[in-house]
Amino acid sequence: MKKLLKLWLALVRINFSNFIIYRGNFWGTAVVSLGWAVFSVVSMLLLISNVTLIFGWTQVELLILTGVYSVIAGLFHIFFTANFWHMPRIIHLGQLDGVLLKPVNSQFLLSVRYINFPTFPRVIAAVLFIFYLLSSNNIEVTFLQWIYFIVLSLFGLLLFYSVWYIFMTILLWQSHLTNLTDLLFRVMDTAKYPKEMYENLGQYISIFLLPFVLTITLPTKVLFGRASFADASIILVVSVCLFFFSKFFWRYALRHYTSASS
Repeated sequence: MKKLLKLWLALVRINFSNFIIYRGNFWGTAVVSLGWAVFSVVSMLLLISNVTLIFGWTQVELLILTGVYSVIAGLFHIFFTANFWHMPRIIHLGQLDGVLLKPVNSQFLLSVRYINFPTFPRVIAAVLFIFYLLSSNNIEVTFLQWIYFIVLSLFGLLLFYSVWYIFMTILLWQSHLTNLTDLLFRVMDTAKYPKEMYENLGQYISIFLLPFVLTITLPTKVLFGRASFADASIILVVSVCLFFFSKFFWRYALRHYTSASS
């Protein structure tokens, strides 16, 4: 674990050096990222402009839900998205061989090699937006609620990461499926709406979407003191199980991997 931490810190320094060199690219990407966050808020405002309650959620609660989505999705984009974008090219061009030869866990290296610093402003803006809404609407959140919120958000990140890695592992058999990332982005977008919105869909669709939706809905409910233990148990158990399955599935796929040299 200490070795992996030192390696990760070294990768952070390398990515930060690249960020300093290409500062123009940073500001351009940061503006685009902030634009997506603003678009999420505007789209939610358009959705709730003529109603006071949607699926049991007030206008303020839905706006806070949008802010929480921007925080969790933003953190995911900072630490993982760039790595998943590179995976199809690494596998398709045979560069995975070099990764496997390195004396470090291949899944770890493929997951944390790149860090997207330009997305930090989006996360900071979303955090300020959440605090502004809580303060202006006199919503008090206790210290324990914040701890609970952070824990569930981290497990939500773990769930997102595990699902993405499981799907990207399929590239070891079908390396030309480069549009898998687009599909996963669409699935991830379902999390920015309340869980109750999907309950009237078909049974199988609801079961499939439930873990993704809970990653955002549940931490938001914690801030209002409405989180249920059953929902918390679902996200905790599912995220841990999917993480270990992603490791197992990756090792299984590597046993059937045909390297570029063979």
